Amino acid sequence: MRRGFVDALRTVAAPVFVGLFFVLSGPAIASERVACVQSQLALLGYDVGTVDGKIQTKTRAATRSAFRDLGAEAQLTLPFDDRRAGRWCRELGLFNPDLQAAWPSQNPIVIYTDQSDTAIKQAVLSQAEATARQFFMDQFDVKLSGSFALLGTDDPEYINTLLVTALSDRGVRPRKTPLDYEKICKRRRIGAVANRNFVAMCWRKPDLYDAAWAQQIMPHLTAILVHEFMHQAQYELATDIPVRRLASNKDWLLGPSWMVEGSAEVIEELFRNPIIQSGDGKSLFQMQKPARSARVVLDELNQSGSVNTARGYGTARYAAYVLAQKFGVQSLFDYFQALGETEDRDAAFQRVFGQSLASFEDEFEGLRREFGTARAYIRNRSQ
Repeated sequence: MRRGFVDALRTVAAPVFVGLFFVLSGPAIASERVACVQSQLALLGYDVGTVDGKIQTKTRAATRSAFRDLGAEAQLTLPFDDRRAGRWCRELGLFNPDLQAAWPSQNPIVIYTDQSDTAIKQAVLSQAEATARQFFMDQFDVKLSGSFALLGTDDPEYINTLLVTALSDRGVRPRKTPLDYEKICKRRRIGAVANRNFVAMCWRKPDLYDAAWAQQIMPHLTAILVHEFMHQAQYELATDIPVRRLASNKDWLLGPSWMVEGSAEVIEELFRNPIIQSGDGKSLFQMQKPARSARVVLDELNQSGSVNTARGYGTARYAAYVLAQKFGVQSLFDYFQALGETEDRDAAFQRVFGQSLASFEDEFEGLRREFGTARAYIRNRSQ
């Protein structure tokens, strides 16, 4: 671990001082999703005009031509807009790997931190992000096409100051309400939160920032970043950038909350303890125990943000775990992909898991309370 950290510290890009912040690269243009597609179509020989992240007349004409030529094979849809541009960017890169060069994710991660001990903080965050990204590629063959800003500080009250600059650099409107740094950071060794344009992390200030500190914090910080990276994958797979609401009610499309948080918890747990993927009785019992003692039903964890306690997280994690054990871990990613295509939670769940959300939530009560029922559910993989 020490050698890896020292190497990262030596090779991290030289920071550029901007106001009160250190960042690793410059600001983004109008829409990175649109700019990605413009670059991809230009590489394919279409006249997109200027690659500026703005949907101009030539951009629309080029997307119509590309849809006619490639639409069915590359899974493209019209009309082309900023939201669909995210799916175009991703799908064109999967259709033709050469076009992945235009993915915003191919650029170095942009890291924002404070002025004290900046180099070591940047090195730790950079290495943790690279490890998380590689983990998703190696274990699940999942790559992000889009980018996000990575914020890190030992001063909880500084998070919103960093966030204002990060969003401004990305051309995104400031948040209407600041992050609740008390909830995210206080009384936690490491706190973190993800949204569509950023991941913010905070940790307790050590007596000394040195290689020993980095060695100690790196495993836990990376595991938490894996959790937040899963949220970034969810946003992208569900084409939920910008955010969408359900047509039927006022809740957000990306849900239910137990599936959003539970799947991220499972992926984090797999990073920390790969043996749980084996599905042996001991692992199942360990995952079931918090849900059994919590006595929380999934219906209570449907609405966005409803998973916000240890009891809720334990239940959500176990629900996603039994699905992953029965249908494979890849099914957790497939659900969010289907959600983006159907724009319907129940239809997406039915497609991937073969039953309605409501029926699984009802059935989960038995899976939560009874070990034998859970084992039988997982073993009956034909359903």
